[in-house]
Formats: sequence, structure tokens, C-alpha cells
Amino acid sequence: MLHKKGAYDTGIEEERFISEVQEWYQQKEGKAVGRNEVVDAINNLYVIKAADFNSGNICLKEHVWGTVE
Repeated sequence: MLHKKGAYDTGIEEERFISEVQEWYQQKEGKAVGRNEVVDAINNLYVIKAADFNSGNICLKEHVWGTVE
């Protein structure tokens, strides 16, 4: 979802992104995903150096070229 939001240069505000992921998951799967699960996923992106944080925004460091289904 970060790549669809264009979170490469300016990023997307972390709390807004968490809320949007929770809403998207609820619509797609019909069940809730906890905030901590989303935060863990974001932190994993940071650990593998695919994302960075800048002034409360999440910024992608690598470009997404396709999707896996």
C-alpha cells in the first residue's frame, strides 16, 4: 500500500497509514487487524531497509515494480 500512496519521497504520515491499512484489511478480509500487527509489519520494512522514517512519515527506500498474488 505504501507504493500506491506514493510514499517514496515525502512519505505518508505513520498514524494515517496504520488507520488506512486497518480499514483496507477490514474491507478485504472482513475481520480486523490489530494496530500492533501493522506496526510490526512497518518495523519489519525498516529492519530490512525497505523503508525509513522521517519526521513521523514512512518513506519507501525501494521502488515496487509489480505485485505477487
